[in-house]
Amino acid sequence: MIKLPSPSYEFDQVFSTCLEGLDKKPEFRARLSTGKPEIDAQLALYAEKAPSGELYTLAPVLRENGSDPIIVSDLKKSDFLNLYEAHLRGKEKPGRVIYDELLASANGTCPYCGGIGRPRNLDHYLPKSRFPQFSLFPKNLVPACRDCNMDGKGQGFSASAGKQIIHPFYDAEHFFQEQWIFGAYDPSDEPSGSVDFYAAPPDHWSEVDKERAETHFDDFELGVRYAKEAGTRLVSLRTQLDNLADLGISPDEISRVLLRPMVENAPHVNHWESVMGKAVMEALNNG
Repeated sequence: MIKLPSPSYEFDQVFSTCLEGLDKKPEFRARLSTGKPEIDAQLALYAEKAPSGELYTLAPVLRENGSDPIIVSDLKKSDFLNLYEAHLRGKEKPGRVIYDELLASANGTCPYCGGIGRPRNLDHYLPKSRFPQFSLFPKNLVPACRDCNMDGKGQGFSASAGKQIIHPFYDAEHFFQEQWIFGAYDPSDEPSGSVDFYAAPPDHWSEVDKERAETHFDDFELGVRYAKEAGTRLVSLRTQLDNLADLGISPDEISRVLLRPMVENAPHVNHWESVMGKAVMEALNNG
């Protein structure tokens, strides 16, 4: 839900830096170098499919107990996983500098949940357990908070167009610029009221894009997580609203002074605070 700029590193830079840590493994390094043209072909396919929302058409590695299948050339799944874990994520390896810079590139805001979580790890949009060939591809590495990476997405991936979560690097601007998360404020819910958040993509979106937004909302449990954030904020907001109303200030003036700045200063249109502000304004106006 937050669009990320393209990573500052290209795959070739990541790949060559990881290979620097393989001086003591010349055979492994040679196999990786030999297999790079086939890896590049896989990355080109990813880059072709992602902008049109067709990553679901890429075939995953089949899960077979105890197997270590060949992915490209003579490189096995374990080769790619080792390269990522030991030579990109490994704290004593040259690639760790790149890992940390990719993680920091989100400026402390998780793009999956719209910024309520702080990125702690790089999530593989297409999971490395099923698509190991993309384990070092920067545009497959999404800075993500723990809730989104572990509890929301995990090792899941979609086999259909509408069940794909939103891709922070590749997906169309309307997912990030148009409002598709809304809220309903209930002032009677003691003690401070509550906001019920829900996904309602615009009618002019395609049916696939509507389903994708709803999938993203459900998979990352944004309704529950946003309601929790709103509940904390409503403790003080409700006191302000009641005090202003007791002073005889009109709902329009309360909205202008207190709520509209909340909406306008939110990081993006689907941020929980923006949605909450609009929901409270609507409730006040319908008084």
